[in-house]
Amino acid sequence: MIPEASLMGDILGKITGAPFVIDKPQDNRLILRDRALWFVWCSDIAFSHQTGPLKAAWKDKEGIWLETAKVADMIALVEREYGEKGASKMPDVKPGVAPSGGIPDEVTGYPRVVSLLREYDRIATEVGTRNGVELKLLYDGGVGVTTVRIGGRVPAVPSSGEAMKETVESVAKALREAYERVVSAEANGPD
Repeated sequence: MIPEASLMGDILGKITGAPFVIDKPQDNRLILRDRALWFVWCSDIAFSHQTGPLKAAWKDKEGIWLETAKVADMIALVEREYGEKGASKMPDVKPGVAPSGGIPDEVTGYPRVVSLLREYDRIATEVGTRNGVELKLLYDGGVGVTTVRIGGRVPAVPSSGEAMKETVESVAKALREAYERVVSAEANGPD
């Protein structure tokens, strides 16, 4: 067991009141599976209301990240904006191939979806800047469907549990605000 991951799971559990476990990222998270040194998440959907947007934490070479629940997947966004007919014309995504990490290739031919994803990015950047937290969109996939979440990097991880909890709470607060604003933008669609 990785002590840092265990501590993060405990902190997230205290913040949300939900159980977080050390695990491997799911098969539909090829980028994360490749980059994560450790991964903790609340896998029990019965606690979705308690976790709210704070779904997982993981560490890569850039540091520790918190991430939200899935904001959307590209098929759902295209279908919402262009109907079932538009979604049926989407290019196939090859299973086992991770997305590039930027706006997914499969939606570049759908300007309203691209506009919405850019709005998500604008919101995350604005909230992060205002709160002094690095927030960014996280695209992942690998099983034919690309998803988007919001990630927040935990700055210089303190060594004590209480200081780390305060730092994580600060990042989680910014992440929650960004998630709620992005979900609201998603519900209203791009301008």
